[in-house]
Amino acid sequence: MPAFLPQVRFDDRSPESLRVGLAVKPPVLRRRTLVILAVLMVAGVIYGTLVPFQFKPSDTAGWRLTMWPLQPGNALANVLVYVPLGIFVRLVLRRRGSRWYFECAATTLVAFVISYGCELLQQFLPGRVPTLTDTLCNVFGAFVGALLAPLAQRRIRQFHAWLYQALQTTPFTAAAGFLGVAICIYALAPFDLRPTPGHVLAGLSRLHASLQAGSLAAAGLSPPAVLNKWMAAGACGVLAFLLTMAARETGRSRPAAAWYALTRSWSLVAVLELVQLFTVSHVADGHDLLRGWACCSAGTLAAAALLWLRPLIYRDPAALVSPIVPIICPIVFLWLAVSAFRNVGGGHTSGLGWLPVMGNFSRSWDSVLGSYTSGFLNYALAVGVLVAWLRLRGHAPRLSHCIATGLLAALSLQAVTVVFFGAFPDTSHIALAVLAGGLVHRVDRAMFGFRVARVTTTKADNA
Repeated sequence: MPAFLPQVRFDDRSPESLRVGLAVKPPVLRRRTLVILAVLMVAGVIYGTLVPFQFKPSDTAGWRLTMWPLQPGNALANVLVYVPLGIFVRLVLRRRGSRWYFECAATTLVAFVISYGCELLQQFLPGRVPTLTDTLCNVFGAFVGALLAPLAQRRIRQFHAWLYQALQTTPFTAAAGFLGVAICIYALAPFDLRPTPGHVLAGLSRLHASLQAGSLAAAGLSPPAVLNKWMAAGACGVLAFLLTMAARETGRSRPAAAWYALTRSWSLVAVLELVQLFTVSHVADGHDLLRGWACCSAGTLAAAALLWLRPLIYRDPAALVSPIVPIICPIVFLWLAVSAFRNVGGGHTSGLGWLPVMGNFSRSWDSVLGSYTSGFLNYALAVGVLVAWLRLRGHAPRLSHCIATGLLAALSLQAVTVVFFGAFPDTSHIALAVLAGGLVHRVDRAMFGFRVARVTTTKADNA
């Protein structure tokens, strides 16, 4: 768990341990949710295995598949893809009193049927190589996921119990934790590490050259890329602001809270730049380091000044966030629109080009994964801003609100790519927007239900 999250664990089977004014906490991972997740996993695996669906007759098709030599990278990918499928399929099959080995056997059988059937259909897809090796790797991944299913369910419920408690008692701490994790994912996705000496030395030389330049103007970069860098640095500044408030929540004095936030945020920025020395898709840049540190310092100073003017503002998040949300909304959507200039698809214009992922066959897997990860985080951020605004105004957000916001952001991005670049729209972003909207809505309902989540101060607190 990150350093800025409290090291606290709760038992979700003991709701009486969550003394936050409610008898029980809202449920999480209900059977309907598990069924939806399992269906999405199965559909995603089938789609990814059979795309682009250009079936042609084959004289060599048959029920028997050949074994191919095991390739470590391909084998690892086939295993990891089926691990989440194994987790959620077993949780759907799980019943009170059922034997664990029957559940694992049934999950493995389901994975085998899906994988073997897809490999058989790949015989009719030119460019695909159906092998029994892939099926064996898929089945092994599903079996590992089935074994990990109870542990994963337990950890998710414990995290939900902690988060439910934190949102009621220390909301700034919970917000800082979520933002810190999002920053790490956004800065490092798609996690393509290459810790070879030559790659690291080349990264160090580029880092040294960028520090020697001495200017933050980011010469040679397009305006959208520069804006994206400043927005990423601004997110670190927001994290420093939240960490200052979180430190006050835990009882630190104002100077100690400012020092805590400044050191943690500076350390996170430095660590991210250090890790980027070992990645392929990202380049460690001294200017990014200086931007991040500057924004962290500004965020800490802003929080310290606000606490000096209103010492108890950290006890009333609604009064703090409510005037800021209307300012953040247009900035977020502007960032989403400008991000389209950096994430233009491959422009594939075949008859099936409108299908998800179809426009990205000319791009590397790392590039596609990084683009989709950042897009999903952007859509979740846009929906999260809307949810916060509705909650602070005393309304419980509906699923239609969340999905409509995500779709608006995704359609805006695709409109920019079509109008300004003439590229074919990537409908994968539509699916990502719907998924982000649904996920944020489910998280909101799991935390607060249909009631209004508002933290207020009491007379004793103001005394």
